[in-house]
Amino acid sequence: MPDSTAPAPEAPVDSSMSVQEHLEELRVRLVRAVLALAGGFVVGWIFRRDILYVLKRPLLEVLPEEARHTILLKVIDKFFIDLKVAFIGGLFLATPFILYQIWRFVAPGLYPHEKRLAFPLVAIGVLFFFGGVSFCYFLILPFAFAFLVSYSQSGGDLLLLQNTLPDAVAAADRLTVALREHIGFTASILFAFGLAFETPLVMFFLGWTGVATPDWFARQRKFAIVAVFVFGAFLTPPDPWTQAALAIPLYLLYELGIWATRLFLLFRSRKDLQS
Repeated sequence: MPDSTAPAPEAPVDSSMSVQEHLEELRVRLVRAVLALAGGFVVGWIFRRDILYVLKRPLLEVLPEEARHTILLKVIDKFFIDLKVAFIGGLFLATPFILYQIWRFVAPGLYPHEKRLAFPLVAIGVLFFFGGVSFCYFLILPFAFAFLVSYSQSGGDLLLLQNTLPDAVAAADRLTVALREHIGFTASILFAFGLAFETPLVMFFLGWTGVATPDWFARQRKFAIVAVFVFGAFLTPPDPWTQAALAIPLYLLYELGIWATRLFLLFRSRKDLQS
């Protein structure tokens, strides 16, 4: 005879929504996300000069005094740069609200215990993203730009030209930085690091949904080590110290993902046994 005192199984928060209601909910969340991005763009436009300086600063600090400037290649470049800078600032400002709208869209289909877990995951994801951006901005970019500037202004080519050409100074390369390309490159690297620091969260989600297990992630350690060093070599100068400064934190994040997923699944299995 079934126990009438046993708790009823949990049901999703709202499993009665029709397809049309889901589409309407999706439309509402998309509109709010776009409005948040538009509002962030307005704020980014107001502070575009400050954002532009922040994006230029890691490079300007390592340029020699005589080359401490950037150039515009086209007369319309400055306008498009301002638009790009405002969009970058708006995207960074709106990211937490956009993630919140994604959570609000999927929340009706979650069980109550999953809903309680989803919001902290969104908050942690935002912190990890901005942590990756900060790590790249304050640690990786200064080393990377210092190496690249030093390499670009290396005297080796000039010394070779002096022995072969009468006008070596005219033939040698001069370092000039196109502002439009530099802003796009810097923003792309910052965004890539922000996404890379989401690795533990992605692993946790895969373990939570049953797509992968912590043991499977543990068996892939050797591939993870190779992947983080390849990623480090791709995004940093050919300097082993800079590559290690990126690869080691990424691998530690991989280990964090394994242990966080393992602890969560252990806690969930014990809770299921007790219920």
